[in-house]
Amino acid sequence: MFVITTHGGLYPSILDRTGLLCCLLAAIVHDFEHTGFTNDYLINTEHPIAMTYNNKAPQENHHVAAALQLLVQPEFNFLEGFGWEARLAIRRRVIDMVLATDMKAHMDIMAQFQHQLHPAEKVTHEAGSSSHQSNAKAAPLSMDSHCDPVPEQVSIALQMAIKVADVAHLAAAFPVHYRWVKCLEEEFFLQGDHEAAQELAVTRFMDRQQQGVSQSQAGFFEVIALPMFMTFVHVFPCCQPMLELVLSNYEDWRSLNDVRLAQRPAPIWHMKPVVADRKRKHSTFYESATSSSANDDSLMFSSWNRV
Repeated sequence: MFVITTHGGLYPSILDRTGLLCCLLAAIVHDFEHTGFTNDYLINTEHPIAMTYNNKAPQENHHVAAALQLLVQPEFNFLEGFGWEARLAIRRRVIDMVLATDMKAHMDIMAQFQHQLHPAEKVTHEAGSSSHQSNAKAAPLSMDSHCDPVPEQVSIALQMAIKVADVAHLAAAFPVHYRWVKCLEEEFFLQGDHEAAQELAVTRFMDRQQQGVSQSQAGFFEVIALPMFMTFVHVFPCCQPMLELVLSNYEDWRSLNDVRLAQRPAPIWHMKPVVADRKRKHSTFYESATSSSANDDSLMFSSWNRV
């Protein structure tokens, strides 16, 4: 999250120092006291966390609520130097960002991001009492031209940023990314073991006797990861190196999972080229031209937000 905000064009273009603090705090606490199970499992087993939050994003609600409760204790309250209104604003921002990591909100957040934000050739940014114009190449502020971003735009931009950061291992070198996927796969298998022991239906990809998530990564990239990274990079082009690594890892998974899969053309539905650079491994990048609708294939990824 630090790299995305400080090198990706968000800070200081649309964030001040307090906004940057909110981003880092949200990233730190976004999985605080995670149970190791999915939201659906907590709901199906009537877990106290699910009961507390009425089955609505129980994990994400617990992460942020438990963390903020901890931070008001005197020994941990590093925000006490802020005024009351500032602390409330920080809490609101952190809550919005952490709740955005619930994958059930994925399509809605993507649609809002695409609707509200787009690249701007020139932007006006106010810092204190001074105002200046900057070229988007130098400081890519991806909002409406000639105006400061409105709070709703900043909010949805930060929600997308933490979603990207939440699965940032997709943009790591393949050996690092592969290790994260194997850890996720084992976590899912452990849930499958619990489901089987409780005579519940074992969730897809969580039965250790069957295919795990490491065997279906190409599909995850196609349905969720690539559209999200492409859309984010189209608005914040300084994050393009992340997209290059995501694309590289996607090709590695296509080759690793299935030779037949690697031989078919990569799907580019609802996408159009936006950047070309022949010197790079991947010469063409794409943006999502329309908001993908939820379908049966995407539902299986509803809990894939562990990093």
